[in-house]
Amino acid sequence: MVQVKKVDNHIKALENAEAEAEKKIQEAKNAADKRVDSAVAHMQNKLDGKEEELREAEKYASKLRQQIRGQETLIGKIPFELRDKIMNKNQTDRRKER
Repeated sequence: MVQVKKVDNHIKALENAEAEAEKKIQEAKNAADKRVDSAVAHMQNKLDGKEEELREAEKYASKLRQQIRGQETLIGKIPFELRDKIMNKNQTDRRKER
């Protein structure tokens, strides 16, 4: 009877140790999940910021393209002879600066 009680106490101690180990495992999993969630949220915020930067850059590029088209239109209205004269003058000026 004493032997049975010792074995029963040992079994209860093992069950308690197992329950404690499972509790610690669950706490570790929860802590790891929180760290992962935090890292994912941080990376999502960075991604959102980069996407906003990209949208702004695309808007700016579109604006520049419109300006270029406008300048090309204006240049196209300049008579060829005058454009040629201006281009030759600019090349001559650049050579003199060197």
